[in-house]
Amino acid sequence: MKLLLVIPSLIIVSWMMTGCAYGTPPMQVVPRPCPASLTYPCTVPPPAKSGSLTDLLTNHIEAMELYQDCRDKQEKLAECVDG
Repeated sequence: MKLLLVIPSLIIVSWMMTGCAYGTPPMQVVPRPCPASLTYPCTVPPPAKSGSLTDLLTNHIEAMELYQDCRDKQEKLAECVDG
């Protein structure tokens, strides 16, 4: 009598265990290639030509433009890498 209860139980359990082997395969993420222009190092700001206020102000403006260009490039690179 017990054998009649055990065999169907084993069949049901083995049938349920095979359900774990099936399913959707994991998705593969294909990385997007980043533009090569984003991988170049940032430009080093030039030194001031002299200590005059006009030259220092001009140098500061050039340095800030270079910094902002570099910051924008780094943000775009981070977006490209993060996806």
